[in-house]
Amino acid sequence: MAGALMQLVAYGAQDVYLTGNPQITFFKVVYKRHTNFAMESMEQTVEGDTTAFNSRLTCKVSRNGDLVGRTWVEMTIGGDPTHQCNRVGFAMLKEVELRIGGQLIDRQSGTWMNVWTELTKSSDQKRLLDVMVGDSTQRRVNLSDDHGVVNTTVTGITTAHVPLQFSFCRNPGLALPLIALQYHEVELVLTTAANANAVSKTTDAVDVKLSNVSLWCDYIFLDTEERKTFAQNPHEYLIETVQTVTSSISGTNQNSIRLPFNHPVKELIWVASHSTNTATTGDNFSNYSAKGAANAADGVNSLSKGLLRLNGQNRFSEREATYFNDIQPYQHHTGCPATGINCYSFALKPEEHQPSGTCNFSRIDNAELVVTPAASTVTAITVFAHGYNVLRVASGMGGLAYSN
Repeated sequence: MAGALMQLVAYGAQDVYLTGNPQITFFKVVYKRHTNFAMESMEQTVEGDTTAFNSRLTCKVSRNGDLVGRTWVEMTIGGDPTHQCNRVGFAMLKEVELRIGGQLIDRQSGTWMNVWTELTKSSDQKRLLDVMVGDSTQRRVNLSDDHGVVNTTVTGITTAHVPLQFSFCRNPGLALPLIALQYHEVELVLTTAANANAVSKTTDAVDVKLSNVSLWCDYIFLDTEERKTFAQNPHEYLIETVQTVTSSISGTNQNSIRLPFNHPVKELIWVASHSTNTATTGDNFSNYSAKGAANAADGVNSLSKGLLRLNGQNRFSEREATYFNDIQPYQHHTGCPATGINCYSFALKPEEHQPSGTCNFSRIDNAELVVTPAASTVTAITVFAHGYNVLRVASGMGGLAYSN
């Protein structure tokens, strides 16, 4: 006891910065009361051919609740699971659009969902997500076992549960206020993969079939007073959006990719496509490395160097691929991304909704990403701009404050 008391009385001028006029205590729990609410997950009606490749499916989100939040696509995929590519659920979604009153709010591809997962999820979360979205090996790792005990049971049917990554799906504070959108419909438009080859990791893709697609939404029900507040007042939401451009490249010399992006962007992310990893030779959806699908585990980065140029000025000096594939994710992200996922962040914490740095591409006349391929098999680069826009909801209608 004497030692502890000695520590207490050993108080000097420096301690004023740490414990002078204290504002919190660690020995009394403080909590905040929240508004009353309830949640329920409900299936939506999907219009279109839910069993066909390259099919456009439309879902008008029903007004079953006051707000709508987390949204999932559920797909039944038949055939031999060993022929399916990794994360086949992501691969099955060529793109998903969010529309309000007919206006496009955001568009995301299955590739973006996979890349964002690689950057933002821990290894344990990725293992569980592999099971959810239909990992081709159909293996579930026992997450409580440090040695990674694997169950290799293979079934003939894969049910993929794909979590959508729109702002309203990831952040409850951005849940869409259906109660305030009396005159505008909220629509989700899904486009399925072009063909079976696009979701297969072998050349024998005929066995991979899409059996059904359904969509589920988590509805939030508010108590009387808050419900009235949401219905009667205008709202402004700072939302995160994704812009995408794909550009063909060739050779192993520098290639310049024009970036026709708008609005404040907090991060650029880019991946490569290969002639040795295509729909005609057997696609490995989640392989962005410089080697073919069969050698994904041994792959190296598809790009050897990278450089960002704004209005003819270098934003930074040309850097090796390891800077974008390793150092930038280490500095700014939670996950350890697969080889070939490259990023450059303008923000301190790009995973958080709270802004921590952006580059306003609306004020940049000419933006270019200059890349040097590591192999002549690189045929295209896809660049994602992860940034912000403002969604305004007023008078029963909703739309973007800033258009493209």
